[in-house]
Amino acid sequence: NVSFAQLLQESEFMAAPRGDALFSYRLAEIFSGGGIAVVYSDGWVLPFEPLIDYSKVLVRIPQWRIGST
Repeated sequence: NVSFAQLLQESEFMAAPRGDALFSYRLAEIFSGGGIAVVYSDGWVLPFEPLIDYSKVLVRIPQWRIGST
């Protein structure tokens, strides 16, 4: 039986679905576990975007490609 915290620590890439808004608490969970976020969302508002180089910590995939990856 694997805990959620253990799963975060052992995974390299993790899905960060958008949810109901243009942001997600899942992003903070992924980063706290040391993972790389895979974001399937268009127009997502990333916190502190001018200060953080997100190209180093997440992969963006357009929503229209969600069924082909």
